[in-house]
Amino acid sequence: CFDVVTLQLIVHPVPVATIPADYELCDNGADDTDGIATFDLTTVEAEVLGTLDPALYSVAFYGTFAAAELGLTPIATPSSYNSTTDTIHVRVTNNATGCYDIVPLELIVNPLPVVNNPLPYTLCDENNPGDEVEIFDLTTQYSLIAVDPNGVNITFHHSFDDATTGADPVTNPETYENQATVETLFARVTTEVTGCYRIVLLDVRVEPLPVLYLDNIDDELTVGCDEDGDGFTVFNLEAMIEAMINGGVNLEVTFHETALDAESGFNPIVNTTSYQNAVALFDEIYVRVVNTVTGCVNSEV
Repeated sequence: CFDVVTLQLIVHPVPVATIPADYELCDNGADDTDGIATFDLTTVEAEVLGTLDPALYSVAFYGTFAAAELGLTPIATPSSYNSTTDTIHVRVTNNATGCYDIVPLELIVNPLPVVNNPLPYTLCDENNPGDEVEIFDLTTQYSLIAVDPNGVNITFHHSFDDATTGADPVTNPETYENQATVETLFARVTTEVTGCYRIVLLDVRVEPLPVLYLDNIDDELTVGCDEDGDGFTVFNLEAMIEAMINGGVNLEVTFHETALDAESGFNPIVNTTSYQNAVALFDEIYVRVVNTVTGCVNSEV
């Protein structure tokens, strides 16, 4: 005796997931040199689904291919997943049939450029002294800001927000005119290949020239008596210094017989306590003053 029944064999199609493009981020972990970034994996769901209806298919992320095949221990926080450069796997499942496809997702963490915190870029107020404005060549600071300036782009901005977005960079970095006696610029150092960047501060400042108060010198020190009528006598130049610096600090004064020597600092007069004039009756010498902290120089006759 027998009976005959119909047995239906149903083959459901496997969904075809799309392999997503590499997901790249700059190192943005708690320590931005640890090679870890926080990825929002949910942002690639639409790319993985492609033309598949998100209402009919679910997407889950797994640390290994084996876990994805078993559908076990998916990544619990896909919207804030901390990872080094790694390959994870995305499983797309048909909610009705349970059929699935698995595709890899490459996570890439790009390093930030290595930078230094540069010392202030200082110029002396030599161009029109007193206006506290000078021309700065900011490009000379590139090698001081970036450990390796090759392959990086450095721009300067007037605010941190502009540096963050890259907006309104200084357009004339080789001939930049400061806008304040002490001004802070924000240098954005960007790796050209990846776009990863850091921001460092660069202070530009104009230091005043040291001042000599020659009118303060007592005439008795600059006028000598000619004891023997030859037009020569001895002067104590050292005794003039206190009056001419007028209480200034960190100032170093030297005396020279020519203007060129005074400007360059060459050939200072060594016998300053007993200097004999080089020209009979009337002689001019040149005074050079240096601020030993700023290095700024001034000279007068």
